[in-house]
Amino acid sequence: MDTPNRVSPGEGYEVDVKVSNGAAFINPLDPDSCGDTDPGYKLRVVLEGPNGQTYTRGPTCHLAALVATGDETYTFELQAPEQSGEHEVSAHVEMVGSGKATGSETSRFLVDANESEQATDPGGNGGDDLPAYGDADGDGTPNFLDEAPNDPDVPGGGLGIGGQMDKLLLVAGLLAVAWLASSGAEVVS
Repeated sequence: MDTPNRVSPGEGYEVDVKVSNGAAFINPLDPDSCGDTDPGYKLRVVLEGPNGQTYTRGPTCHLAALVATGDETYTFELQAPEQSGEHEVSAHVEMVGSGKATGSETSRFLVDANESEQATDPGGNGGDDLPAYGDADGDGTPNFLDEAPNDPDVPGGGLGIGGQMDKLLLVAGLLAVAWLASSGAEVVS
């Protein structure tokens, strides 16, 4: 869940809830299945707001992923409480057919009359903001695409070889795939 770290009293803000579906196959007879045509789960995302309000997205069909996980983000637009202080929101997913629910995920934020700032770390927990793995300078560009990814002050950012380690590994991986493709190997039945 992604929330702002700080908002002004009464200010509108967004909460993003990321839901992942790691199922590669969903039985069409499963009570939570979207049916024969759409391989996915029918679900509802429920958000409990800071003043006890309940917001929902769905029911919707969250499709299965053939590779990795099927991630979808559900965005909720809320109004900050008028009272200054720390507040929290929590979210969970309900399966429409069976009524099963996931555990709740909670995020806290500060309502303050001072200038607001958007969260830079997913989860909005106000902790140390570290760049994503593979993004040494935290600019949102993966190292292998970044012109200057080397940042010695960031853990894992002092990559040596001029900050080009990701590019070297990418080239080595591509060469290995090309070598395997041209090796003439066949599957014999």
